[in-house]
Amino acid sequence: SDNLFNKGLAYLLNKDYTNAISAFNDAISADDSNAKAYYGIAVASARQNNQEQAIDNLSKAIENDPSLKERAATDLEFANFSGSAEFAEVLR
Repeated sequence: SDNLFNKGLAYLLNKDYTNAISAFNDAISADDSNAKAYYGIAVASARQNNQEQAIDNLSKAIENDPSLKERAATDLEFANFSGSAEFAEVLR
């Protein structure tokens, strides 16, 4: 799971968001409680301006690791969504 997450992170850093999401999904398949992988999908989705997918995966990340709620609240990756009701609901 960690190696698959790192693969996703490498794709994310190279702005290959489709392959990043695929690798993060592979990491989740190996460990469905991998909060970092859900967060990675949320970031990649936010960079593609896919608000629904970003918020859905951010919610799953926080569900698996509640400490990510505080991080997400100030993460500039989600700045475009910070005013939405859906984003606010995830951070409750």
